[in-house]
Amino acid sequence: MTRSPSPTAPLVVIGGLEYADGVNQTTLHTVRESARHRPTLYLYSERSLALTSIVGRRQPGMGASPATPSRIARALLPWDRPPSPRPNVTLAPLRGPRALLPISQPEPLRRSNLRYLTRTINRWASRHDEAPMLAFYWWFFPELLERVPHSRAVYDCIDEHSAYPNARPGTDRQSQLEQQLLDGVNRSFVVADALLPGRAATGRRIDVLPNGFDLSLLPPTAPEARPAGARPVVGYAGGLGDRIDAALMERVARAHPEWDFRFVGGDPETLPPTLRALPNVTCTGQRPYSEVLREVSRFDVALVPFRVTDFTLGNSLLKLLDYFAFGVPVVSTPLPEPVELSRQPVPLAAVAADADGFGTAIRQALGEPANAPARSARIAWVRDRSTAARTARLLAD
Repeated sequence: MTRSPSPTAPLVVIGGLEYADGVNQTTLHTVRESARHRPTLYLYSERSLALTSIVGRRQPGMGASPATPSRIARALLPWDRPPSPRPNVTLAPLRGPRALLPISQPEPLRRSNLRYLTRTINRWASRHDEAPMLAFYWWFFPELLERVPHSRAVYDCIDEHSAYPNARPGTDRQSQLEQQLLDGVNRSFVVADALLPGRAATGRRIDVLPNGFDLSLLPPTAPEARPAGARPVVGYAGGLGDRIDAALMERVARAHPEWDFRFVGGDPETLPPTLRALPNVTCTGQRPYSEVLREVSRFDVALVPFRVTDFTLGNSLLKLLDYFAFGVPVVSTPLPEPVELSRQPVPLAAVAADADGFGTAIRQALGEPANAPARSARIAWVRDRSTAARTARLLAD
């Protein structure tokens, strides 16, 4: 380790989604905010190119491009690198056969990727006068702490990895690697209290640091009021998949044909056909984040219809920030963050556990006046959670 980093010390962000300027995701927030002040190297995997995605014909995730033959061919070229998307950002996706294979297991693949990342980081760092800081999102490469000279290292834990819906066997080994990383970095952060057990320990500096919102995306004016007589829009924005309680949503939509239910984003094919076929249900499919926010501004009520699992209990809900940026009232299943918000002196969200409860809470939210104190309080909550402030705290001594 060397002396404390300067305010413009280079940063290496280790792990995350495919880079796209219009994607709302924590690792990309860190990259974009960091690049305002310092050279930033972003190491990531293009998940849509993984063999499991290609064979399974999965739709690309947030901001990801489809796995076309030309993209696969380029990814197999070890020397191919995407152009810099903005000043101070260098993109370094996994290339060669490793672009198509799992990243962290089995162990021979993990070690091969470790050597590749070590070479990539050290080559980039050699072009700078100051040793880089390291920000880990991939928790399964703790050996980089020994192999890469650095001035500071942090771990930003944004999910309960062992409870991922598509978690692969080998969780014990993955947990061992995470524990090694937690012991080796200068400081760690988790996005939710539920992620502290098993990670907080004597000798470790670890704090809760919830997700943030890019304040430059806040609307300059309040959204237009719904025209008189228009059908209420009850919306959800975000990915569709195992987190969604689709059966709950189908019961609510069937019970309330007087409301339009709009699912913005994600792959509609992951929802049951019986839900998609309802006349008051619309699924838009994938949308750029700017379009998602425009859709959210038209919601009368927004939903967080997640199943309560070990994974969702550890979520810091980015979609709450999207909804609250427009002051939209929210109805959620009983997850920690919405529960806490429902207990504020001026409740900012409502919580329900079944279809009847959702119906009642939505009806009450539809009656909220446009000038209700809760609306301005939601927007103020978002202003206190900027991505700029979050990144500054992440990288501070």
